[in-house]
Amino acid sequence: GGRADVVVCSAAVGAGPLSEALLRTLYHAAEALLAPGGVLLPSALVVRAAPLGWLPFVGGAACAPELHGALCAGCSVQVPASSGTDLGVLGLPSEALRLELCGAARPSELPTGRAEVVMERAGLLTGVAFWHEPELRAATHDRSEEHGCHGEVPLELPPHAQVRFLPRPRAVAAGDRTSILLRFEGHELQLTFPD
Repeated sequence: GGRADVVVCSAAVGAGPLSEALLRTLYHAAEALLAPGGVLLPSALVVRAAPLGWLPFVGGAACAPELHGALCAGCSVQVPASSGTDLGVLGLPSEALRLELCGAARPSELPTGRAEVVMERAGLLTGVAFWHEPELRAATHDRSEEHGCHGEVPLELPPHAQVRFLPRPRAVAAGDRTSILLRFEGHELQLTFPD
């Protein structure tokens, strides 16, 4: 069979963690199925990250964040938006890693990325959520409008977001930044906090 002018990879829409197997599938689609000058949808995957806080602390209510830290410190879990957790978003999602799928040479190594998440409001920084989204080249709208603009912080995470908890929660103010590192470990994308 011939190659296609348009290849749509519906598996790129996240239903779980970003895996090495998904990347291999997407690179294969671009290399083996796409005609020269063709269009791959999505053309890239973008990994976004957002800082999370312990909601009772943000609201000023009495709570026991020490207990939360003792149970979750250093853990990475998938937290559906509908789970009713006590975690709230402290800042707008930011792009932490971009994976070009078409028009670039297939990387010899899996990509890594360093980024910073910025607090939009004060709270007890407990962890960082991260997830991947497909990027379509035609979609060039400003993401700040998607999230309400003017510093409004979204209240829900995508259902496939993962959360990496800090080793120890810490109080943060608006404008504070936290560094993160994204890399593949055990065939899945993982987030860590560099020293």
